[in-house]
Amino acid sequence: MKKVSESEFIGSDKLGLGAWVLIGAIFVVGAMAVGSIQFQKVELVGADAYHHTRVAQLISEHGVLDSFPWTQTSVFKDAYVDKQFLFHVLLIPFVGQDMWLGPKILTVLLMAFLLALVAWVLLKQGIAFPWFWVTLLLAAGGLFYFRMSLTRPHLLSVPLTVLASHFLLRRQWRGAFVVSLLFPLCYTAAHLLPLLAVLFAIAGKLRNEPIPWKLIAAVWVGTLIGLVLHPNRGNIIELWYLQNVEVIINAWRMPADIGMGTEFRSPSGKIIVWDACVPLAAMLLPSMLLLARGARASLRTLFWFMITVGFFLLFLQIARFIEYWAPFAILFAASAFQDLAADSDPRGFLTRHRVGGPLLAGLGMLLLLFQTTRSVLDSQGVVARDHSLYFQKVATWIHGHVPAGQTVYTSTWDATPFLLHFAPHQRYLVTLDPTFMQAYDPALFKLWHRIGGGKESHAADLIRSRFHAHWALIEHRKWLRPFLQQAKQDPRFLLAYRGTNGTLFALPPDALTLAAPLLSATLAATVPMSFWPSQVENGR
Repeated sequence: MKKVSESEFIGSDKLGLGAWVLIGAIFVVGAMAVGSIQFQKVELVGADAYHHTRVAQLISEHGVLDSFPWTQTSVFKDAYVDKQFLFHVLLIPFVGQDMWLGPKILTVLLMAFLLALVAWVLLKQGIAFPWFWVTLLLAAGGLFYFRMSLTRPHLLSVPLTVLASHFLLRRQWRGAFVVSLLFPLCYTAAHLLPLLAVLFAIAGKLRNEPIPWKLIAAVWVGTLIGLVLHPNRGNIIELWYLQNVEVIINAWRMPADIGMGTEFRSPSGKIIVWDACVPLAAMLLPSMLLLARGARASLRTLFWFMITVGFFLLFLQIARFIEYWAPFAILFAASAFQDLAADSDPRGFLTRHRVGGPLLAGLGMLLLLFQTTRSVLDSQGVVARDHSLYFQKVATWIHGHVPAGQTVYTSTWDATPFLLHFAPHQRYLVTLDPTFMQAYDPALFKLWHRIGGGKESHAADLIRSRFHAHWALIEHRKWLRPFLQQAKQDPRFLLAYRGTNGTLFALPPDALTLAAPLLSATLAATVPMSFWPSQVENGR
């Protein structure tokens, strides 16, 4: 059996002062770039950020959550699994009173940390010009920047995945074990790092290297221990199946009007070729050069190539995977060009082309600067136009008028993060994904869909009896127009609030009167019906 080539794992065990200065500079530049995007508006970026900040606040108030009564028709109601537990714990000290500034700062710090980590990995792997490769990552496109500007758990899982690949390459089983233990505590795809370990073993076999069983075992055992240590371990297997199997399947089979969120859409050709041109070139160009020159790729290059291709294929189906694909495409390119440089003489090329060489390098840097600037500006524009406060006003009205503990029927799942954030004392149906309602009660899920489509003539009675709700929020969506029109014509629906993005109705037990016990926080029983129109129009 061939002895392992140690040269493939040579890097810098101890980094000098210059290396740490470079890492610190990259962190600062990354923070400035991402901060310029993050602070294009005061509010949080994206809808899910409102969910995560509120959950962090709930954990700080109630401790570890084993149920989630804030969603009444979700599998989380009685068997909650915090699939982003460590991220929420990390978020707690940043939440603050306003619940926006701290999370935005944490988001900037974690993205800057990813860039600094990539530089650290390149230096530890002994790859030349780490600043250049990190600059390529800074030019990865507006979609990549936007995804990494969201206050979501991938801000932890992406760096952990990069770190795991480094520990595997350096055969540092202790580091691989620790990262693998932490990963299931902060991200739902607990299988990711064990799969990386298998890919590493396959890459090694392709290079006629022995399988590092101890290293592979460290990753698998660390992952299993992480699952066991998870505070919601009793339900974590069911959650893993729902999140990684049912949710992905539903991205294709879920009714289009309900939808699965924009992150589950495939990227357009324009995004792949134009916006993500840098990671695409970083994946394709060195691959073609290695093939054209017949160069033998190192184990590191082969391993990172396999990871890159895997995430690229996922990206082609689900655009959100650019957050993983882009960093690994850059790491692969850096390693591949290191391999190519070993069989060539770059300095000799510059010597032979004293004018053309510098001009070509200068042109390349100008193009890179242009792409970096375009990436930042494009993402700034998207964030500035992001209307992530769709339901703030109606949620604020609910918070001040609907009695605590009462359920508000919601016609979609994507309104809940805002409702939960701004009106946390009330109850809703489902959040984050409609799959969690479908798994909770398939028949109820179908009824919910039929009601939303205006196909149930006794919608008011069904909402009260089946969903135990006396309030109904009908979001202003195209497919919900029949239901909204039906509610306006049904005397059992009492108009409570009309906002820009949704209309709220009261559904008292007796449609002919305003029951004081039910609506005590909203209306007095003696208030005449003439009171309603002015309140609706003024949004009070």
